[in-house]
Amino acid sequence: MIDKIEKGLNVVIIEDDEDVLITMSMLFKKLGCKVQTAKTGKDGLTKVKEFNPDVVLIDIGLPDISGLETAKTLRQDGFDRLLAAVSGYSHEEAIQKSKEAGFNYHLPKPANINSIVEILAKVNKET
Repeated sequence: MIDKIEKGLNVVIIEDDEDVLITMSMLFKKLGCKVQTAKTGKDGLTKVKEFNPDVVLIDIGLPDISGLETAKTLRQDGFDRLLAAVSGYSHEEAIQKSKEAGFNYHLPKPANINSIVEILAKVNKET
């Protein structure tokens, strides 16, 4: 499956946990992606505008504005590419709230490498 990922996809990761942010960033870089990171929703919104990513992964529990609000703002601003929620909450209500906020996917923490690769492979088909 990894060989189906187009090298050079632009990815923004918005995550306030330093360890998770570093790990995810390293993973995406290893998969051949160009990565930008942010630790807050507001910084993430700026990174998305500057970097024009193919994929944005957003932690739901951010310190300033929630990941749900971050996703809603991106969608209202016209971002039409892939958004994936990354959350410690994976119950049905959390997944439903993610969909309502505009997320395409909801990944429970810790995000599974196979799920991430599958999402990236789908981006290739859509771009």
